[in-house]
Amino acid sequence: MWRAVEAIAGRSRAMDRILSAADRLFVAARRGRRLSNLLVAAAAAWGFLFLSRLPLLLAGRRLPWSLPPTGPDAGVGAALRGALWLDARLWLVFIPLGALAVAWMLAVEARPVESLALPRRGAARAAAVGGVIGVTAILILSGVTVVLGDVGIGPSRDGVTGVAALGGVLVVTLGWAVQGTAEELLSRGWLLLSLGARYTPWFGVVVSSLLFSSFHALNPGFGWLPALNLFLIGVFFALLVLRQGCLWGAFAMHAAWNWTLGNVLGLSVSGMGMPGGALIDLDIDGPAWLVGGAFGPEGGLAATAVATSGVLGMVALMRRRTVRGHIDGVAADGVDREGDRTRSPGEGSDDAGA
Repeated sequence: MWRAVEAIAGRSRAMDRILSAADRLFVAARRGRRLSNLLVAAAAAWGFLFLSRLPLLLAGRRLPWSLPPTGPDAGVGAALRGALWLDARLWLVFIPLGALAVAWMLAVEARPVESLALPRRGAARAAAVGGVIGVTAILILSGVTVVLGDVGIGPSRDGVTGVAALGGVLVVTLGWAVQGTAEELLSRGWLLLSLGARYTPWFGVVVSSLLFSSFHALNPGFGWLPALNLFLIGVFFALLVLRQGCLWGAFAMHAAWNWTLGNVLGLSVSGMGMPGGALIDLDIDGPAWLVGGAFGPEGGLAATAVATSGVLGMVALMRRRTVRGHIDGVAADGVDREGDRTRSPGEGSDDAGA
């Protein structure tokens, strides 16, 4: 089956006009001496997910401080304590996950450091663009879901909303930043680029997005529709990385996406209710297939429509970039690409990043 997918992706002229094996990110990754095949990559990725939970398990089910009591009388400090509690859990899980992904790329696959797609120049701009996209996408998705469902406003998990929750809402960004970075290092920094370099670019996009979706299989409310939506979201993330030429935008978008969904709007993040307070705690009711049910807005047809639109929009932008590149010989926007020109797959890529 995978060979058939690879053959289709490799032979489609339309796809080749959007993504090329000569893209600098794939050229840099291809310099790795032992790129993982599909089965090894999938098994290792799932192994990393389980191994990364060990520090949290060793710390015990309860951290040095307990999750504060909930309810309307919990007090303003509940949001801040909940945010610190969530930050600690996210750090204990996702710092090891990111470290395992980077170690595998550098030590096992022998990929060069520049193939991590973390150039210094243009990093702030790429991250700012990614953050804006993440916030905007969630606001659009939530707006569509609100229109389609019955919306109400209730107390957050910590019993704190509005201005009183602002401290916790800001502090919890530290946890989301680590979580988003680690998942992107695993899914896009490693799986997308290594599989895309070993096979074809579109094979890397499709398979890394499928694996990204599967990583949420144990979350409450997961099913075929959330799986489809997460696959589409993964494709969008992958195309953003390839358009910008770096991971900075994906880091920021992932963190902004989860933060806006869970701690700005108070909605479930991939089936998980998050402590830390919420500026606006929305309660959206309606058919699960439409508004997401227990999985949250990411699990309904509203998310399917928004994610599909995002992917099609990104494909259109990348096609326009390719056409313009053929006309004037200049690569697309994103990180600085001065002097970048199309290379054959066998050529080096010393300026692929720093």
